Amino acid sequence: MPEQAPSATLKLPSAEAVTALRFGAEAAAMGELLEDPQIKQAAAAALSNSEYDAERRRMLAGGLRVTDRIIPMLVRAVETARRIAHLDDRRIELYVYDSPTQNASCLDVGDGRICCAFSSSIIERLNPRELLFAIGHEMGHVRFGHRELPALAVIQRTKGLESARVMKLMSWCRRAEISADRLGMACCQDLTAATTALIKVSCGLREPALQFNAEEYIAQMREIQSLSDSVEDAQDWFSTHPFNPLRVAALCHLAESKLMAGIVAGAPAKTSTEELDARIEALLVSMEPGTAEAKEASAADCVLWGGYWVAACDGSVEAAERASIGRMADERAAKAADAEIAAAQDPPALIRERFSQAARRCLKLPSSDRHALVQKLIVVARADTRLEEREKAVLREICAALKVSPDFVETILRMTE
Repeated sequence: MPEQAPSATLKLPSAEAVTALRFGAEAAAMGELLEDPQIKQAAAAALSNSEYDAERRRMLAGGLRVTDRIIPMLVRAVETARRIAHLDDRRIELYVYDSPTQNASCLDVGDGRICCAFSSSIIERLNPRELLFAIGHEMGHVRFGHRELPALAVIQRTKGLESARVMKLMSWCRRAEISADRLGMACCQDLTAATTALIKVSCGLREPALQFNAEEYIAQMREIQSLSDSVEDAQDWFSTHPFNPLRVAALCHLAESKLMAGIVAGAPAKTSTEELDARIEALLVSMEPGTAEAKEASAADCVLWGGYWVAACDGSVEAAERASIGRMADERAAKAADAEIAAAQDPPALIRERFSQAARRCLKLPSSDRHALVQKLIVVARADTRLEEREKAVLREICAALKVSPDFVETILRMTE
């Protein structure tokens, strides 16, 4: 482990090289989200409260404040990571707390201080280079300003946040982890250490039980990708972290990139930044809702008639619901549906039949796309800011028709209520 500065085996990269490590798609997504007035307001409110003070108080009360006389190895590792991340102007408060769960965090508390906390088990389980990766990862969140978008706090604080916005926030969180992993790699400068750190934290094993082979582990990612079109579990869309095999694959790609050559002398430099980012985006698709439904006429009909079914189940379609249907489907098609419904002898029966026809055609779509259709219909249901039990019941019927688990409705609602 280096002393007060990176040793000969650890290069101190330039500030420009560290800045360049940030995943471009993540930076762009964060900028776009913070331009959304509703999200920007919620983020500002979350940052202005005392949550960070409360976290620091918990650390003072339940953790051990660490100095170089107590755990010198940890202090040196944090100092090394801080210098590599070019956060020299920040003061560090360092805590260790008792926990069997391997966790680490570095919170930018907004006044020039970084509050770093580590569970006892992560210090005991990781070797020095692996620990540098874990610390560097957390420093990455600070270095790239991720504090400015507290995604989970935004979701929890914003009543009625549209599920589409929730999806975008979760998608950004996963990309933020990729950015942070890159700085972790810059800190440990060792692909093996970076990948074994991820595996140890995820599976709990250590040497000698853990005999890790990156190629075999990445093969799991290929299996995940092959299942992504048929899997019915949509919980991945609400995960703040990418699949671990995806993160390992991303680090392996990074190790062969020109970006890493700017950090570690002798790195292969086979891959341009643009090609690297494109590869990571291709991996992340396995955790995203589908987009094929947007091109299918049957999907537009499904949203149109499903929207009317949800909206009309309480006896009338309110203006906000009608406007949402027009946005989600097509205004011209919505006007034609209005006329057809007005002329029908039994409007509810007409609406359900039209939806059933569209839903049957949509069963050919991948699971992710059918979940995306339900997501849009939840937006319609919440357009008037109320969501009654009968509307939930209709949404569950819609799930059944599209072969989507009805639990998906509750998942969306828990995230956005």
